[in-house]
Amino acid sequence: MIGIPLSEFGDTYQFKQITAGSYDTVFEITIPTGYLAFIYEIATTFYKDTYIEFRIDDGIAYTFKRELETVDTNMDFLSEVMNIDEPKRYDPPWVATRKIEFIGYNNDTNDHIFEVFCDGICYNKQIARRQLIGSNNKQRL
Repeated sequence: MIGIPLSEFGDTYQFKQITAGSYDTVFEITIPTGYLAFIYEIATTFYKDTYIEFRIDDGIAYTFKRELETVDTNMDFLSEVMNIDEPKRYDPPWVATRKIEFIGYNNDTNDHIFEVFCDGICYNKQIARRQLIGSNNKQRL
């Protein structure tokens, strides 16, 4: 299959400052009609009392959270699950038909800059569906 990089349809790295106690869209890419997006890599940043919802086609696919762990008696650190410079690879990939979106929720008392990196490949829908059926991929189309 010949694919088109997701970056052809929008920036694969996006960020937004979210004020304390609020939420906002951090990342959004609309998939053109006739294409499927296969999302292979995701990375996010987090802060205390924050989380990010990953939405595919207006439904919540996954919620990224970090737990606070005590590393030192004098300081608390966020446990590193993912780093914006070290995206997690998904195999099988997430599949989107219309829209990829990440919503940041800032429940902290400070404003924070949320970052998202999301990358993948888009394929013609008819070709991609045949490939998915043949590979027994269990992702929702």
